Amino acid sequence: MSGRPFRYSLWLALILAGCSAPLPVPKTVSVPIAVPCIEAKDIPQIPPIVTNPELLKLDEYSFVLTIYTERQDLRRYIALADALMQVCIK
Repeated sequence: MSGRPFRYSLWLALILAGCSAPLPVPKTVSVPIAVPCIEAKDIPQIPPIVTNPELLKLDEYSFVLTIYTERQDLRRYIALADALMQVCIK
């Protein structure tokens, strides 16, 4: 029975030791803010697309050539837009 008061006093000392020092208070708090990763001037312009009525007025050769040219322009646009979006991914 002589060990019980020692145990109680040890527990009491440990509990009170935890309350002896105040917890440190942070001086600054960082808050994330959404920031655009690219500027509006860097966004590529969508290439012009020929409308269906305009395509119907063309002969076969011009039609195919126009479709091919549009496709190449769109592929370049997609590649540039994709590269710009990959920069924003973390």
